[in-house]
Amino acid sequence: MRDLTIADAKTSWPWRNDADVWQYTGSRPDRAITEAIETAWLEEALQRPNERRYAICLTDTHEYIGNVQLTHITARGAQVHLFIGVKQYWGSGYGRQAIAALLQLIDHLPESEVLYLQVHPDNTAAIRLYQHAGFVPVGHISSQQLLMERRKPSESNPTLSVFMMSYNHAAFIGQALQGVFDQQVDFPIEIVLGDDASTDDTRAVIFRYYQQRPWLFRLILHDMNIGACFNQMVVFKTCKKTNAKYIAICEGDDYWTDPMKLHKQVSLLESNPQYSLCFHDAWLLLNKSGTMQTYGLFRQDIYKTVDILKTGAFIPSLSIVFRVEGFDFPSWFSRTSIGDIALVLMNSLQGDIILLREKMGVYRKHEKGVSVEMEANQIQLSLESVKLLHYFNLHTQFEYDHIIQEVNKATLYRMKHFVAYQNTSDTRPLRQKLVSPDFWRRKIRELIS
Repeated sequence: MRDLTIADAKTSWPWRNDADVWQYTGSRPDRAITEAIETAWLEEALQRPNERRYAICLTDTHEYIGNVQLTHITARGAQVHLFIGVKQYWGSGYGRQAIAALLQLIDHLPESEVLYLQVHPDNTAAIRLYQHAGFVPVGHISSQQLLMERRKPSESNPTLSVFMMSYNHAAFIGQALQGVFDQQVDFPIEIVLGDDASTDDTRAVIFRYYQQRPWLFRLILHDMNIGACFNQMVVFKTCKKTNAKYIAICEGDDYWTDPMKLHKQVSLLESNPQYSLCFHDAWLLLNKSGTMQTYGLFRQDIYKTVDILKTGAFIPSLSIVFRVEGFDFPSWFSRTSIGDIALVLMNSLQGDIILLREKMGVYRKHEKGVSVEMEANQIQLSLESVKLLHYFNLHTQFEYDHIIQEVNKATLYRMKHFVAYQNTSDTRPLRQKLVSPDFWRRKIRELIS
């Protein structure tokens, strides 16, 4: 293996026009390549400061047969590329030797901390080659590209893991990730991001940010949609496996605006061990109109379990930072669709919850958001709330049963009157059924059975 030179264009330009060579790559040329075009491209490519390109040559004859290179080189990561242009040498082990030589060459350098590459999912020979070199499949960036990583063992754990979920958030996820990138902290953080099989360009946007700081990411790229409840469990469990001291939440359609946000919240929790969770005020963005509003009016600064039960969903999820030690997710957590409330309730059992009265993020309401879908069906939202409190009641061995019963009575009352005063074409017998307490008790029993 040697440095690639401009003179190599005389050999490589025919490879660019060979459909077999580019069968398993998404970067095949969109036009016929001449020696002049190849030379001009190579002259420019060899000048790029964040790339290193090497020629693969046979030991005995020094014949140039392919390329191996690093691109998107950053302080602690780089992208690996490999191809053998001379087809008669395919399957002869030269690709494996080239990868091994590259790793040996750069293994002591900082950018080798996280090496990653993209490979066509059908290129099984290449996947086996990369696995032999220590690369692990992460997930599909697209139907044509499987992302693989090779990470060095970390010498230390992150202080904080950022919990992030996405589904069809192509229009928003970049702003969410940039808000994390902008954080000014003196402790290590990482982003644990679970994408639930988005069908838009969400993963393409995620990958662009991943290329900037691959060491920050723990990507979970589901091949099929598993739903928000199960996705949140997978992401939370991955956050815990990192042994981080704190977890911060930022959904893929929300974003942070204060670069000191994490510093302020972690500093507060470090100085006050009696608090299990810290949250802050936020802006509410009505995406359809572009209107920005205050998220909520908070009546107090310190909250206990009783306060959370009585108040309900009032904490903007993007504002939450909580301690990992002592916190665990109960088995019923994946069965509730209002996991943010469940999370706050469970944290309240570990210590008090404190408010920072600063607006440091934006909670976005848009047509495809889960909260909007839930609010559009007030009955379902109320039922989910009752179901959650049932699970929490069992978990706490009915310690808060009297409060939960009061809350449930109020919820049932609201449900009855919500139905009774809707403009609807339902027949009178159906409306009488919907405002019957017995009907709702049966519905709740069905929901939690």
